[in-house]
Amino acid sequence: MDKKELRKLSKNELIKNIFANRDKYILLLEEENKLLKEHITKLQEKITEIERKLKFYENPHTPSSKQQKRNTEKKEEDNNKPRFPGKPEGSSGGGIEIPKPVRIEEHKLYVCPISGKSLGEPIAYRTKIVIDFPDKPIEVIEHHIMQYISPVTGEIIEPIVHLPMLMMANIRHKRLKEDDNFSPRS
Repeated sequence: MDKKELRKLSKNELIKNIFANRDKYILLLEEENKLLKEHITKLQEKITEIERKLKFYENPHTPSSKQQKRNTEKKEEDNNKPRFPGKPEGSSGGGIEIPKPVRIEEHKLYVCPISGKSLGEPIAYRTKIVIDFPDKPIEVIEHHIMQYISPVTGEIIEPIVHLPMLMMANIRHKRLKEDDNFSPRS
């Protein structure tokens, strides 16, 4: 009988059914009990084998690199510290202060180099800062390289600009964190 049929029976009918099938239930329970005992025996054998293997790593002759690690819990203080090296946020750092540009040059395209069609207004520009050391006073020039959407391919295009190579590649400063900045045109 399945669960639905058993639920339809009254208490008395259920009791009669249990007594009528008592021997069958006892056999099922004995079989289940036997299977559980076998399973417990197998688990105990596995535990014994694992404990035997563990003893190899817990004797005084085991090198420290092979020993089981102990006391590896982190302290509460360590949870608040970041796990990466570097300058803390908000620190002024050790970079140099780049002066404001003397002039700003805009590099534009008027026609698409692929199709020759008119481009209209630029959609954005990226910034390159060039520090030039002509003689004594340094000259800082900010170049805005205008970017357009090609009417043919839909890709962002920009003019080819020949800027002097930056001799000091490791210059870091507060005003510009990356060499290429992307700024949407407003």
